[in-house]
Amino acid sequence: MKKLLAVLLLAFASKSFAVCPTGNTVDFITQVNWGCMFPLTIGGLTLFGNGDDNESGQSNPVCECFSEGSWKFGLKIGFWEPARIIDTVKDAYCMMPLGMSLNIEQPYVLDGSHTTAKVRETMAQTHYYIYPVLALLDMYYDLPCLNYDQFGDVDIALISEVLPFWQNDMLAMIVNPEAVLFANPAAQLACLADGAAATAGRPLDPLYWCLGSWGTMFPLAGSASSGDMLEAHALLAMRTVQLMARSGALREFSDSGCSQQYTSVLTKSKYKMHMITPSRSQCFKPGESVLSWGNALSFFDNHSWMLFRKVNCCGY
Repeated sequence: MKKLLAVLLLAFASKSFAVCPTGNTVDFITQVNWGCMFPLTIGGLTLFGNGDDNESGQSNPVCECFSEGSWKFGLKIGFWEPARIIDTVKDAYCMMPLGMSLNIEQPYVLDGSHTTAKVRETMAQTHYYIYPVLALLDMYYDLPCLNYDQFGDVDIALISEVLPFWQNDMLAMIVNPEAVLFANPAAQLACLADGAAATAGRPLDPLYWCLGSWGTMFPLAGSASSGDMLEAHALLAMRTVQLMARSGALREFSDSGCSQQYTSVLTKSKYKMHMITPSRSQCFKPGESVLSWGNALSFFDNHSWMLFRKVNCCGY
């Protein structure tokens, strides 16, 4: 996987299309909303920002971890790390953070589509990039739980164009057959509560099949039944994160602050995101109403999102 980015850049010549912006890579100095890193907490005390989303593992200010053959004690450190970029694009193989479009023709790969008044459905291709901004800036490198020595490289972890089930909802049932369990009125009605909680900045983790006002997490396919394009693209971005979890490639910080653990179901409260292109938005939690963060943003076909994950680290 670490060689994939170099291989793609060498193997495929970029081709300029009017619909896919090319030539400009991500400028993480100006395009990242650095305010999304806060609140910053040390030992349970909020140093910067407010404590509205200070809920993950900060109840006990002192931590203890077994490391290098002995127990070590320290203070819990919490903040939000800009760690991943997700494309949601109408134009297949439009790699926005790389500033290029790959000229690859596959008969079953679909370009995206817009929702219409008659058909409330949006389709998009997605790309998931490992993009540890703090490692690139050599920030917080001495925190042991970040483990940048092993996971500090830029990489392309997922391209939906090569996944047949992303192009077809029925094929997606092979990957997530439990989607049938949530295709009923009771499960859908529960998502109303998640929508209200997400808009308040606290999505409900037990309702993991819900993405608030955006829709449902399942099936893990590229179509979303939404009347708003931005909302649909944000939904598909979070589905991509869940697909990484289902593939065994998503790690989350433990509440103890001692380690990162692989998970098969993402914990919604441990993530927030914002649009980086074509416009930079404010931060929002998964499922939060588009009215609170997407009002007056540019309505283009292709979008990129910066994903922040909650860091719980034991500083010793």
